Amino acid sequence: MKIFSQLRISLPKQRHHLYDPKEAQPSTSSSNSSSSGCTSIVFPDGASAEEYGLPPISKIDDVDLLQRFEVIRYLNGYGIEYDSSIQEESLRKLLKDTIALDKQFTLKCI
Repeated sequence: MKIFSQLRISLPKQRHHLYDPKEAQPSTSSSNSSSSGCTSIVFPDGASAEEYGLPPISKIDDVDLLQRFEVIRYLNGYGIEYDSSIQEESLRKLLKDTIALDKQFTLKCI
């Protein structure tokens, strides 16, 4: 695809394997999560989504609820460069794929 030839992705140097789509659902830490949904993605630099001014993602489908600028901020948090002319749906798919591949994807209560 043309879209992926224009992207440069820099994820932490970790061994990744193919995931079952069910595995792509983030898990919560039972000691830190609450019924209010107080959870957040922690980016490779250690910053949480809230530190980037972003709404939390508690499951992959939440990416579909984000506005374009929020998707872009999440991609920036992961250190992903992209062409600004890429359509919004492709950016969402890129973010979903990134979250699914990120073995360090963790949720914590802020």
